Amino acid sequence: MLKRVHLKFNFSFIFIITFSLVFDKTGITFYSLVACLLHEAGHILAMLFLENCDIKISFTLRGIAATTRNLKHEKICLAAGPAANFLLFSLYPFFPAFAAVNLIVGGINIIPVSENDGARLLHLYLIKFYTIGYSEILEKIIGILFLIPLIGLLFYVAITNPHNYTLLVLIIYLIMFLIEGRGLD
Repeated sequence: MLKRVHLKFNFSFIFIITFSLVFDKTGITFYSLVACLLHEAGHILAMLFLENCDIKISFTLRGIAATTRNLKHEKICLAAGPAANFLLFSLYPFFPAFAAVNLIVGGINIIPVSENDGARLLHLYLIKFYTIGYSEILEKIIGILFLIPLIGLLFYVAITNPHNYTLLVLIIYLIMFLIEGRGLD
């Protein structure tokens, strides 16, 4: 049962989304925004079905996040967001661009870095077997091992396709994960 929903909007989020929607002629920004909202809807639906909680939804420069303080079923709730995106990827035959964006959003969110769903799931798994301190060290190493090759691959693709600005934005976003966040601080 839902108790309360707290919404938090950061000006930088609204500015970046507005700027991107105005200047993006491909529609990818719109598809990305919808995919992110559906990702968070997956988390929220899991929280509503499994929890008795307050939900906080934040719209910040780092993205959109739905969180709660009362998570008995945290692993399921964390996995529900990427699962929604991967399920929406099945629309590929009908809406290829939208489906591809959902695959990317789901994939980015399972990367085990910062506060991503993948990092939080990895953390829950590691603390079962190791101390908190050792788990955090392993999280940093695993996060870096995922990010560096991924950034390299995206950079190569961006260089070979010079008009794809979306990849450059994604590279910057992933580099932010290397610089900040619980998993890599």
